[in-house]
Amino acid sequence: MEAMKVLQQGIEHFPQDVDILYNLGKVYTKLMTGTFQQMAKVDPDSYRVHQLLAESYETRREISAAVAEYKLAIDRQPDAPGLNYGLANLYWKEGSLEEAEKGFKSELELSPENYLATWKLGNIYLIKNETDKALPYLLKAVEQKPDLGQAHRDLGRAYANKGEWEKAMEQFRMVIRLSPEEATVHYRMALVYRRLGNREEEKNEMALFRKLKAASDEKEKRATKVERPGMLDETDRSKKDKDIESEVE
Repeated sequence: MEAMKVLQQGIEHFPQDVDILYNLGKVYTKLMTGTFQQMAKVDPDSYRVHQLLAESYETRREISAAVAEYKLAIDRQPDAPGLNYGLANLYWKEGSLEEAEKGFKSELELSPENYLATWKLGNIYLIKNETDKALPYLLKAVEQKPDLGQAHRDLGRAYANKGEWEKAMEQFRMVIRLSPEEATVHYRMALVYRRLGNREEEKNEMALFRKLKAASDEKEKRATKVERPGMLDETDRSKKDKDIESEVE
């Protein structure tokens, strides 16, 4: 604990010092590991232990084991917020949309304020080309969390699907303000400009998309190289669109 206090004080004075950050991370990891081991000793069959195991398996890409542990956690504590979301989010990332839809709806029955579950339900309906079902969830998500760029982007997609170009562009511009490095929104804007017959703007937006996508891929590649077991995935990333993937292959 003393080492942690010293390192925390060091970060206050030298927030960019990589060595201090590295050692503080090791201290936090050691503390986390010891705490989780104590949890397992106190109650090895508790829903929290099963939840922890599920998250650990998910990080290691052991999907079937993660699903099994999430289900055990839900069986032990069916009214605990976050468990249905965790399982549904895993299904969502794996493309099991029907199971994900059920899980997010179950989560919202317990936690209607969970804006991520709300957004991802809208995202699922977009993927299934059910725009009218997607819109209420996406509108609610941006109301609940106005700075959630992914929800604004999907809301723009929904408006574009309905041919409401101005509303779509308004949402896409919001994404750019919130997340200047977001690549896919420029692809979506290019599609709108194509439908409007503005070839020059379409070309500009597509060039921006390709530039930002290349930078994002390189950044993700570097991050993957330093990823270690026990590090949780970022689960709020929007699912990739097949048409966008085909543009950059």
